[in-house]
Amino acid sequence: MNSISAKTTPTLSLEELHQFADQFFTEAQMNNKFPGAALVIVKDGEIVFSGEYGYADLDSRTPVNTDQTVFFVESVTKSFTATAIMQLAEKELIDLHADVNEYLVSFQLESAFSKPVTAADLLAHTGGFDDTDIGAYAKTEDEVIPLKDYVKNHLPARVLPPGEIVSYSNHGYALAGLLVEEITAMKFADYMEEEILKPLDMNNSSFILSPEMEQHLALPYLLQNDSFSPGFFLFHNYSPAGGLKATARDMANFIIAHLENGRYNDHQLLQESTIKEMHRRQFTHHDKLPGWAFGFYENYINGYRCLVHGGSNRLGHSSQLFMLPDENFGYFLSLNTFNLDLHDQFLAELMDKFYPEKEETRLAQLALDHDEQLNKYSGHYFSTRQSRNSVEKIMLLLGQLQVGLEADKLTAAYPQGEDTSSEWVKVGPLLFQNTDTGSLMAFRENEEGQVTYLFIDNQAYERLPWYTAAPLQVAGLALLILIFLTAAAIWPFTCLRKSYLQDRLKADKTGLYLAWVLAVANLFFLVSLAIIFLNYQVELAFGMPGLLKLLLLVPYAILALTAAAFFYAGKILKEKRLTPCCRIHLAITTLCSAGFLYFLYFWNLMGLYNG
Repeated sequence: MNSISAKTTPTLSLEELHQFADQFFTEAQMNNKFPGAALVIVKDGEIVFSGEYGYADLDSRTPVNTDQTVFFVESVTKSFTATAIMQLAEKELIDLHADVNEYLVSFQLESAFSKPVTAADLLAHTGGFDDTDIGAYAKTEDEVIPLKDYVKNHLPARVLPPGEIVSYSNHGYALAGLLVEEITAMKFADYMEEEILKPLDMNNSSFILSPEMEQHLALPYLLQNDSFSPGFFLFHNYSPAGGLKATARDMANFIIAHLENGRYNDHQLLQESTIKEMHRRQFTHHDKLPGWAFGFYENYINGYRCLVHGGSNRLGHSSQLFMLPDENFGYFLSLNTFNLDLHDQFLAELMDKFYPEKEETRLAQLALDHDEQLNKYSGHYFSTRQSRNSVEKIMLLLGQLQVGLEADKLTAAYPQGEDTSSEWVKVGPLLFQNTDTGSLMAFRENEEGQVTYLFIDNQAYERLPWYTAAPLQVAGLALLILIFLTAAAIWPFTCLRKSYLQDRLKADKTGLYLAWVLAVANLFFLVSLAIIFLNYQVELAFGMPGLLKLLLLVPYAILALTAAAFFYAGKILKEKRLTPCCRIHLAITTLCSAGFLYFLYFWNLMGLYNG
């Protein structure tokens, strides 16, 4: 896709822009979409609109103020960290394409693949690190782990070869921030203050909350049952990935610098050539898909090339920084609640009104070979931003993308939501287009011609083996639960009743009691795990809860019980003193317990993974 030429660019009416923004947010507030919102719009190096809507604090009815209200901008921070790395590259203090181990002092990355990880990989999210959020946050700023200690002790394993697949990584940006520290011998927050925030007159923004900033914080809120309840502040241990706190007015200065070729007032934040390099597409999975610049991701809307970075957490914050570099236009929007749909709606309506589509961007549909495509593309895929080595892996069962074939189109849907289904038509080799939005989806094959990856816009999804598909895994787990329930409920009143066992050998009694205890233990583990996950979701952000650590040791007891159950079941089955039905049920229960242990092992639900 290409940007629309300058001669077709519409004239931006500031009066209409004001009316549009005020109407949009007034209606959204009336519909309870947010408690507070701050919006600044930049055009041609100036702030042309500031919008203040709702409240920073609902209880005190403190209104949002774009100059004073401080928002946690979350992952928008990454654009700042990337800017810092580009400053170091401009001063030849770092080679963006050299092994980061050349600059790391406190520790060295493991050599997991033939290619090293570079700073360019970190900035484009192609470092190949596993993902985890357990222990990534602190409850207060005083509890935040120093960056060097956190990265050294908590950097996830490398699971993908660098420079080949996007796997969005907070820890990759934390490592980039550590590079800033170790190259400059300054604390990351101090460097950002001196070299970026102060030169941009971002005087009400910081990585460290001052007492004055605390007085002006936008409090986070959760939307529950059509009303807002208090959310939670999360202080980032990986601060370079999401730790900036800023006002909307200050964020406008950062946008201006990026749109004005690195210049803000009399200060040159970055040289023009460095800004252009930073904004250039650095990585894409397919030449027709949007990709990644350094610190921003690409998007194409109505034919215009956009540079964007969002930031959010589900406990009460969401922000978006948006730029149209060719139009010298941009905005920053922050809400003190989690509402990505509202961000998307605002952007879509703004672009349709002020930068409408002038060219047809749809590609011509090609014929689809039904048999070949069904075998080739259909299956389950998961986001590469997925934990492979922690208990979070179990979330994969809720986040698989299912691709199928319907008539001459591919369908893509998340199984937990019917309204997420979409249709895609073939427009090129391994390339499909969404029939509704026009977004593109591409596939990648291995040397044997087997599809291994799926790419939608700038995100990557890895194809799953058939046996890890969510429907099969869930059905298998349901069957195990049913077997354990029958063992736990039926045996005490049949096989285990005194009159039945009075003439049986001690081995029979022990084996049957053991199998009953095993079924109960398996059910106890599942129920306890569900309760802990439901009640400790927030606590996981601060580290593994003690109860969960203890619970993850239970599978070792189940393992010992299963081994003993196999021993006694073998004796019982050999002697054939029990009825055939009882022997069959005993065998099935024991085998199912072994299958359950494999399920726990596969999904990292044994303490071995979480020591």
